[in-house]
Amino acid sequence: MCNRLLMLTALGLGSVTFTYVMYALSQLRRRYVLLFALGSLTSAAYGVLAQAWAFSFVELACATVAGFHGRRPMVSRPLSQDDQDERTREY
Repeated sequence: MCNRLLMLTALGLGSVTFTYVMYALSQLRRRYVLLFALGSLTSAAYGVLAQAWAFSFVELACATVAGFHGRRPMVSRPLSQDDQDERTREY
């Protein structure tokens, strides 16, 4: 029983950590948005196994939104004047 609980905790920790890292990287490439959706699905699976139903529903909603968002083309925004000044500033 203790080993099963330890495995469940490791699954939860790994999946939630993976999801947060992919969320942090999601502004860079669409691939990270889709990986965030995958991380949300694994977090939802953890929630089902841990019988945390509300957590599972929230993670499923996040995975659904990220899945739709990840399939849209990414739009790059033009640099603002502050961004341009920051790039040209000498340190």
